Amino acid sequence: MPLVIASMSCEGMVGGGGCKGDFKLTDGEGKFKGISGSGKLQVRSPLRAIAADLASGAVVRVATGLAMIKDLNYSIP
Repeated sequence: MPLVIASMSCEGMVGGGGCKGDFKLTDGEGKFKGISGSGKLQVRSPLRAIAADLASGAVVRVATGLAMIKDLNYSIP
């Protein structure tokens, strides 16, 4: 499965009105190698869960939510 790598910044409260920031495509693999681009990011509606395995001490954090990327412009070489 092809992979796209991105970074994002977000300021504000996620969930209680959302946070806003920037979304940036930085690279990829396979047919997305060299992808670049950016757009405005808004994140809201997080649902979080934490699961712990007491025997091993492992902690798994899971978060889901809604991320909207407005006016995403991108190019693939």
